[in-house]
Order: sequence, then C-alpha cells, then structure tokens
Amino acid sequence: MKNDMSILKSEYDLKYSQYDKLCKEITTQLSELLRREHIILALPIESRVKSWESISQKCERDKIMPVNLGEIGDIAGLRIVLLFKRDQEKVREIVQQFFEVLEIEDTTERLSADQFGYGSIHFQVRPKAEWLVLPTLSELQGLQAEIQVRTASQHIWAEASHALQYKRESHVPKPLRRAINRVAALLETVDLEFERVLAERGTYIEQLDGFEADEPLNIDILEKVLAEELPPQNRGEDEGFGSLLDDLIACNINNVKSLRALLRKHHDAILSDDAAQTKEIIDDKDKKVYSPATHEAATKGFYYYHTGLARLALYKEDINWERKKYAKAK
Repeated sequence: MKNDMSILKSEYDLKYSQYDKLCKEITTQLSELLRREHIILALPIESRVKSWESISQKCERDKIMPVNLGEIGDIAGLRIVLLFKRDQEKVREIVQQFFEVLEIEDTTERLSADQFGYGSIHFQVRPKAEWLVLPTLSELQGLQAEIQVRTASQHIWAEASHALQYKRESHVPKPLRRAINRVAALLETVDLEFERVLAERGTYIEQLDGFEADEPLNIDILEKVLAEELPPQNRGEDEGFGSLLDDLIACNINNVKSLRALLRKHHDAILSDDAAQTKEIIDDKDKKVYSPATHEAATKGFYYYHTGLARLALYKEDINWERKKYAKAK
C-alpha cells in the first residue's frame, strides 16, 4: 500500500501544475460564458487543486487504492455560487454545451430521511477535444475536474454545516435540532422568495408600456426610458442605474416627463460628444493616452453607456449639477 501511494504521490507531483492550469483555464472560460449569459454570481468562481494530504486521507478513510490519479475525479475542483436559483439550469446548459460531461449529480436527490439542508449540482467534466488541439492546452489531455454549482443560500448552509459538522440530523444534539432545521427552512425560503421577486419584477417590467408622464422614476422605469430615448448600441450590460437615479432625483429630474425632456433637449449634443470622444480614442493609435480596454470598447462605435449619456445631459443642462447635488446632500 505504501509503495503504491508513493507511486501515486510521484504522479501527483508531476501533474500538479497541469491540474492547476486546468483549473485556471476552466475558470477563464466559465467566467466569460457566464458573463455573456448575464448570469449573476454571488461570489467569484472558486477553484483549487486538491492537496496531497487530502487525497491520501481520502484513500485511507475509504480504503481505496487508485491505480492512477485519473480515478480521482475531484483533484481539480471549481465552485460556482449563484445569486439566483433559476440560473442553475442556464449553467447546466452551458457546462453541457462547452465541456465533455462525464457525470452529473444533484446531491439533493441523495439526502436520506435523517439528512437535511441543501445540496448542490456536481458536474464531472473534461476539456473537449477542440481545446487540446491548441499547443498550450495539449498537456490537459486526460485530465478531468469537478464543477459544483449552488446558490448563495445553499453555500451558506454548506459552509455552516461543515463548520458545525452537522451532516445528518442524528449528528445534531437534540436540544438544537429544532433550531438547525429552522435555519435550513429559512435558507430554502430565501431562494424561493428571490424567485418570486424575479417573477413579479418580470411581470412589472412587461407592463411598463404607456406609463404616465408624471410617473415617479424608479430603477426599472429609468432603464426603460433610457432604452427608448437613447441608441441601443450604447446600452451596457451592468450599468449603475441606482446611482444615476439618485443623481437625477437630486437635480429634480424625478418623473418620466422631466427625464424625457432632459434627454430630448440635449439628444443631438450628447451623441455628438460621444462620437467625438470615440474618434479621439481610436485616433490614439499608439495607446499613449487611453488604455487598451478603452480602445477595445471604442471599436464598438461608442464611448458612453446610457448612464453616461444621461449624466452628460445633466452636465449640459447645468454645468454645476454635481456641486449642487453634493451641497444639497449636506
């Protein structure tokens, strides 16, 4: 057994850097894929290569002796923590489309009668053959990774139950069982209520057409009016509508009528400024003034997002709007 473990340890030492590279490559690809689908994460994607100590302890605890590292599916591990439960299905589709999936397990389904709390979805994957054609990725041949997907509420439960070592109800002291089950139920309710909020918000947005001119501004109305009044190409993925709403209200732009009036009054001027700014960035061919990221954004044909154009309109309406806003706040 010891000789076999020493052989396995030698393989681990030899391949550690490859597993580490696998984690980084999958993280990079998943981050971009999730961004494209507008999936909101509660935490950045986590990744790790399982330590040799953990591997050897698992082999000893489970009385197993793998012939090689390939028999241990979670040496490379990644975790995606979602804000909303509805995005789990989107992530499942992404993983199945862009990776070779060897196995899928929803750990909730294996909870027995004396277990409680949350599970998560586990994917056993390896890179598709197309990845391995690239010279820099060819060394990942044969490696696999585990991807865990859970919500923030599920993550809280998993971390807390791990710290408390309460995996089964029989593990919990009787005086604490009612309290711990109440926590599990509350966390499950959080996920369900977020789903309800998203559904009700979706219904509300669908019914926003034809709102009255004196309708007070809120985040959703603000976003919709900007989309109607400004070019679609300038619309960003994650704009800060909340801070813009505060700015507008501080400047007495607090309903649909006053917002439309502001945007229409300065419409041509702010788009002219946007075009001029975009040209200036593109003309900076050596990137001495503007960063590569700014140049990349300008190649899309614009510089200001909707929120930026709205603030530009505020500036043209009153050059001192920021000073007055902060003075009013005091």
